[in-house]
Amino acid sequence: APIILQPPPIITIPSVGSVVTLIGSHFGSPSHAFLHASSSSSLINITKADIIDDSTIVVQIGRGTGVDHIITINVTGQVASTKFQYEAPKIFSYEPNPMPTIGGLVTIHGVNFGYDINQASLSIAELNISNVKIINDGVITAKIQSNTGLHRNITLTVNTQKTVFSPFRYMSPIITAVKPQPLPASGGRVTVLGSNFGPYLDRIQLNIGKHFSNLKITNMVLVND
Repeated sequence: APIILQPPPIITIPSVGSVVTLIGSHFGSPSHAFLHASSSSSLINITKADIIDDSTIVVQIGRGTGVDHIITINVTGQVASTKFQYEAPKIFSYEPNPMPTIGGLVTIHGVNFGYDINQASLSIAELNISNVKIINDGVITAKIQSNTGLHRNITLTVNTQKTVFSPFRYMSPIITAVKPQPLPASGGRVTVLGSNFGPYLDRIQLNIGKHFSNLKITNMVLVND
């Protein structure tokens, strides 16, 4: 019967698939032996399987994700098998970085994301995420809600394999103008213009200069971001 000796103990390949060389014994000769290779998952294709010599078989394992897969070779009715798994996903970056506080589309770059959105789960701390799409093995897009802040983790799980990337952050606020200018000594309503103020008034702290501690700010209203 055929015996697979190497590579031990578990073959690990990228999610795009790979050519794997199996080393063993009793594989037979290329001209006389019939070879059939199959995977334990119906979603994974074995697109090529060749006997090189009595101790070497080359197989092409198709794309996939996850762990605890088994490849089985059948050499003229005699069977041998070995385990294989796919590499875990990794996140390298995202854009835009930082994210505007109005939210919008975020693009996440990495590797080993797979191709099946039903096997992928994406989260960013407590943020609401929608329209998650796997564009290809290294790109995921999603719609992110309006928010503010720093130091959030991006967590991606693909077929039980998890990766965490940090930090995800929103843009800092920018003040571009204050109206009216100058403000009358009697006080009055001031309009602060800028961007990335966020959607939450209770997270905003507005101060007017360290030398004006006697000034009092009242009735602050957040009109928009």
